Amino acid sequence: MSRLDYVRDLFRLRQIAEARSGGLNAARLEAEIDAAARERNSVLETVPRLLYELRGEETGHHAAATGRGEAPRFIDDAGGCDEVAFEDAPLVIVSPRQRTGHLAVRNTPLSPLLEEVFRRGATLLEDFTIHEALCGRVTALRGKLALEDIPLFPRRFSPGPFRLEVTLDTPRRTVARFRAIMEALDDLRREPGGILDLERIEALAAEAVDLRRLLGALSRYRRPEAARFGVEVPACVVRTARGLWYLLYAPERRENVLVHFGPPPFPEGGEPPCLLVLDGEQRERVLARLLELGLVVPAPLAELDRRVEALAALVRGEQRSGAAVLPAEEALAEMLVELERLRDGLARTRARARLLRSEAPGPLLGLAVAPSPACAPVAGALLPRLSWHRPTRRYHDTEGFVRRFQQADADARRDLLAALHGCLALGSPQNLAVNAWLRRHHRALCEEAGLSFAERP
Repeated sequence: MSRLDYVRDLFRLRQIAEARSGGLNAARLEAEIDAAARERNSVLETVPRLLYELRGEETGHHAAATGRGEAPRFIDDAGGCDEVAFEDAPLVIVSPRQRTGHLAVRNTPLSPLLEEVFRRGATLLEDFTIHEALCGRVTALRGKLALEDIPLFPRRFSPGPFRLEVTLDTPRRTVARFRAIMEALDDLRREPGGILDLERIEALAAEAVDLRRLLGALSRYRRPEAARFGVEVPACVVRTARGLWYLLYAPERRENVLVHFGPPPFPEGGEPPCLLVLDGEQRERVLARLLELGLVVPAPLAELDRRVEALAALVRGEQRSGAAVLPAEEALAEMLVELERLRDGLARTRARARLLRSEAPGPLLGLAVAPSPACAPVAGALLPRLSWHRPTRRYHDTEGFVRRFQQADADARRDLLAALHGCLALGSPQNLAVNAWLRRHHRALCEEAGLSFAERP
């Protein structure tokens, strides 16, 4: 009998003797997992950096669009210059060749909108990026209501999917001015008598001459089909002064959900009647409601097998030296037995969501669910923020992790990196943005802590 089987049998005998239900202690679990994983070698995954290299005048164009004194050498599809891109960053496009697919590989919430921009805006990008970059801020909407304005107009919120929109223009607004000239000429064609309005004609000519000074010969510019682009999405992330909001739509129930991290966005009783508002700090309640609405689903059995094996490796006490050491406490072994029992139950039933809601103790529920395909990647980014494991929550709070790491001294940085072993040992999804940031800025320190990097194929 292996030591792992011995631990399982001891736990099952103790359950029978004490008639226990197998309740899990999250605090003990966290301490045991972090202690068991601290001396492991772990791998941080990254994705290929499919970036665009700024050339010639594009460097100045990017700097002018962002308002910074200098531009980076490489940018991604959205014009970002770092691995850690936050939701309120503007789009900056210096060339139609900037479409590298980097954000699509990372599966970010912005990817559908970028695809729309490069598909429908080909004419706009080819013509107007010659002299300046195109830029604009993304707005998240429900109907005509900006999502960040829901607290101001809660009664205007209606159920349904969301929409991401961006209007692109150059810093000197040459797109809007060119379109205005074309519309004025259209008006003259419809009303030939307008050509006798001398003041109107002189103003139009003066505007055309000034625009020609910026763009060159206007005759070579094609009329862009659109400067505003939008896509319908089932979920999005909104950064507000009140904190970070994850918004999701469950079409079968026609119900919208807002999960907030930070102060409550509405006074008590002031929520929109058709919006379910959940506090992200109430993790078990949020997970249960998302599962009920189908926004998260039971994890595939193959994924559960992988997580069972990850926990089993911790119970075996695999160290860097390869020695097998049993943990001093039993909470980790208890969790392994419960997860195996849950996996076996899910394999025998079709009512998997119902079984999870009734049988999965708090810490187990987060290990047994996966994001709904319709709401990925937003639900996939949200799930680790709802983990019972505090280091995992901190690791997936990208902005918070980077800020905490930058402000930490040498000892605190080593502690932050050591805590990542426990996050990875649980088999949870990795934070590709944090991993890439660590590789770029702190690779040597990571390697000292037993963290190596591997690029996904």
